[in-house]
Amino acid sequence: MSRAIGLVMALLMTVLVVKTGNIYVDWVLSVATAIVVAIATETQRSYSKLSPRLRKANVRVLISLGSWGVAFIGIAYFAQTALIACLKVFADDVLPAVSRNRNLLSACLFLGTSIACAPIAVIRVIRQLGIEQMIFYLPKEGLKNIFIKRPYKANSFATFAYFELTLMLVCLMYSSVVVMLVKSCMAIVAALSTL
Repeated sequence: MSRAIGLVMALLMTVLVVKTGNIYVDWVLSVATAIVVAIATETQRSYSKLSPRLRKANVRVLISLGSWGVAFIGIAYFAQTALIACLKVFADDVLPAVSRNRNLLSACLFLGTSIACAPIAVIRVIRQLGIEQMIFYLPKEGLKNIFIKRPYKANSFATFAYFELTLMLVCLMYSSVVVMLVKSCMAIVAALSTL
């Protein structure tokens, strides 16, 4: 009975996920959200019903999906920030300098150098800040702490319902952030395509 309720709740999550307007992105996001909820719920339900090998596989898949999902959000946030910063520098500094320059060759060299230096500056910032540590390794270790080192065992219906509802709420918040990022990426692409 509780497994059927959990499945219905996971399917309800696919309906509650905020929509982007792109049907393919909406379906992928809805299915990914339902899969994460179902796998995380199975990690708690499976202590008495599934073999240790299958439980370990469930936890591995959950940690992989969770850490890559957080990495996707981090990469998307950083990419948007880097793009907006590069465009701001380009609009405020590079274009006025190119328009003031009377020599076409030096203007082209300055423009080319500025365009070539933008990715180098972004990579330098990534290395200095240690972005990969923040967006991939730390969340992965946190998920390992939650699901491997300190396994949460729901012994009663109330604790299991609390765990499942909290998990669904976290997945809903995560998918809402992803939808917001996808919408802003679509808006940036639309704005750049009009240039």
